Amino acid sequence: ELRALLPEYVARLDWSVERLRQERERGLRELLRVARERSPWYRRRLADVDPATVTEADLARIPPMTKADLMGHWDEIVTDRRLNLARVNAHLDGLTTDQYLLDEYHGVASGGSSGLRGVFVYDRAAWTRYGIMLVRWGFRNRAGVAGPAGAPAISAHVSAGHATHLSSAIQQTFTDPGMPIHSFPITLPIDRIVAGLNDLQ
Repeated sequence: ELRALLPEYVARLDWSVERLRQERERGLRELLRVARERSPWYRRRLADVDPATVTEADLARIPPMTKADLMGHWDEIVTDRRLNLARVNAHLDGLTTDQYLLDEYHGVASGGSSGLRGVFVYDRAAWTRYGIMLVRWGFRNRAGVAGPAGAPAISAHVSAGHATHLSSAIQQTFTDPGMPIHSFPITLPIDRIVAGLNDLQ
């Protein structure tokens, strides 16, 4: 899915300011429409907002959702009634590698370094687009640029060691299976991480 959509999203990097504005507005309206229709929490939060006419300027009057809001009202916020925080946490607790919940959702959790753990889900389309956003600049910048003759492609990551964290999950999903992967857990001493990355060049 990522490979199929990548050319379109790389091309978007060259869109005009006006085309970007139009796409943001279209996406905002669709996002708010779905949120109001499918989320009880957002139905209340957006009661005075008309998704069909909203503009970016209107965002200033919509209170932002904080992580505390999300974690305190998780079951009311999600737009798929099959999901609830207990179910997603149970899925995350059993993860050892990349795996979808209900064959449709990718769940990840923050470590809670701010004092509050966060739990987030992405449907397949959103997860794929997230992966595209991470790699599209690299593909655009590599276009037409030859690397050293015979040099193999190498993927090196400094990431969390557990599949529930975004940094680990994203690499497990989107790293090309034919590419050698070198992963350095963030818990390693910094000198070992630096030495490992230097060895790989």
